[in-house]
Amino acid sequence: MTTLTETIAALEPLVAGKPHAMLGLARMMQEDGQSAKALDLCHSALRLAPEDGKLAAKITDFITRTVPGWHFYMLRDEMRIAAYDAALRRAVTSESRVLEIGTGTGILAMMAARAGARSVVTCEMTPAIATQAAAIIAQNGYADRVRVVAKHSHKLDAETDLDGRADILVSEIIGNSLINESVLPAHEHAVRHLLKPQGRVIPARGAVRVALAHYALDVQVPDQCVVFPLATEGSRYAAIRPICSNSTSPRPSIVRRLRRHWSLFRPAMKRGEPLRGPRCYIRLPRPFTRFQARKSASSVRMIANG
Repeated sequence: MTTLTETIAALEPLVAGKPHAMLGLARMMQEDGQSAKALDLCHSALRLAPEDGKLAAKITDFITRTVPGWHFYMLRDEMRIAAYDAALRRAVTSESRVLEIGTGTGILAMMAARAGARSVVTCEMTPAIATQAAAIIAQNGYADRVRVVAKHSHKLDAETDLDGRADILVSEIIGNSLINESVLPAHEHAVRHLLKPQGRVIPARGAVRVALAHYALDVQVPDQCVVFPLATEGSRYAAIRPICSNSTSPRPSIVRRLRRHWSLFRPAMKRGEPLRGPRCYIRLPRPFTRFQARKSASSVRMIANG
């Protein structure tokens, strides 16, 4: 049986010079894990048809789908950014060689350079992000001290990629649950293979705080339907809008997601209170006629080394 990689290799010479076909092959490459080649092929297609607005829109949509949206939310987290900046200023000296895992927008790498680091190497596994990060770093005047390597940290070599082990390791690959973004294996590998024996790690440790809450609700709606106000722009329920639907067909995935976000609807679901405005009707199986929603809220407190 022919593998996807073999199919892609066979199609490459056939799509040469055909921009729209090149985009189709780029999608196959992305699916096969060939992200860097997919991005290069998209850029080649754009150079072949610079006036094709439809193609440009399709390529832009394809590339942006590979970029996680949380990169932009992190930039607005002033408390987190300030904590990293303070930790880097305490740790970095004029002789420091810094390694960052997960370039993102490049903000931490630029902070390290601004703090006075001799050199900074930052790695990013998503090619589209790595390309834009390099451009951002250059525009801000740090290209002489910050180098972006478009690789996963596990693929870095201390000598060929870093010119020797780093003095400081910094990263922001910490999820809302602290350890859900493979932060432990990434750090274990970096500390063992990429960091000097007495090197410093930022953040050095973390703590997870969990608060448990219980909310029970009897749903007495005819025909086994739960009725929610349909989230509208500007409303307090707008966060749930992407998963709302006017369909009454069974959608178990929506049910699960609504249960996770149950607290968003509590103000509108008090007994006897009429629901106003547009509605979202979701048909539930009978076991959900009476159910309890439990919400676990966790917050992460990072303690930066310094």
